[in-house]
Amino acid sequence: GISAVVLEVAIRTFQLVPDAMSSIQYQAIPSEENFAPVPNTGGESLYGIKHRINSLGLRGPEISLEKPPGSTRIAVVGDSVTFGFGVKEEDSYANQLNNLLNQRGRAYSVCNLGVPAYNTYNEKARYARFAPILKPDVTVVLILYNDLQAKTTEFRITSTNTLALPSRKPPFPDSWRPLLEKSALYHSLIRLYSVLGRHDEQEFNMSNFDGMTAQLAEIVAIANAQKSTVVLALIPGIWPPVEKYSVLADKLKVTAAKLNVPLVDLSADFGLPVRRELFLPSDQSHPNRAGHTLIAQALVKHIP
Repeated sequence: GISAVVLEVAIRTFQLVPDAMSSIQYQAIPSEENFAPVPNTGGESLYGIKHRINSLGLRGPEISLEKPPGSTRIAVVGDSVTFGFGVKEEDSYANQLNNLLNQRGRAYSVCNLGVPAYNTYNEKARYARFAPILKPDVTVVLILYNDLQAKTTEFRITSTNTLALPSRKPPFPDSWRPLLEKSALYHSLIRLYSVLGRHDEQEFNMSNFDGMTAQLAEIVAIANAQKSTVVLALIPGIWPPVEKYSVLADKLKVTAAKLNVPLVDLSADFGLPVRRELFLPSDQSHPNRAGHTLIAQALVKHIP
């Protein structure tokens, strides 16, 4: 018992594992969107980052469905990086982009459609649901290497409204999850299990590129129907290796040209290899506040 307490304190003090979501409530969505945060809820991460979910199920403040006259609305689409996992709401690139845009002296609002664990299949379905509601003037899609999956990300919604991989059969009931997910030691064990059974080469590889780009093409088509300008952005991480990222970046540039949309390669800002100081402790893909600032500064140049 004492050893467990010592480990818990050490992991938290030195942030020896990446931050983790806890207390976020999810609901099943009957489409490739598959799951989404429950509206009007909230939660706190392992290291104390609060996540506010508004009445539309988006992270951030309430949003009026009617755009004020003369204002410009931007929808940012993506996964946990777009959601702002591990950083305060005000530090997310969505919020920083909102602030930069409003310095122009006219009204802009940025709507954060990001959801942790999404890929382009989930994002396409979520965007298809929200685009007719929000009617964004500009749509930004942030792409990561781990979008190279062959199908939508699937999770089981537990009885406590948390996410669980369908393939895993934990030796404890769902009712234990809210307590366990507040434990750094628990997340350390889960991470160790995941690393030992990691199959990145099978799950994330260029053989799935055509499927990913098909989803991007559908997002562009949905945006065009709403007369929304599309901007694609690609962000590197500590993983994968530089050569893998470079192959993806080169192919995406061709795809973006075919779709007649710009591609912002964020490796120009993050470096390649990336600068470790721009990412959260013990984390291979989630930027910290400084990283989110670079994303916002790069994107603002492409917002009309």
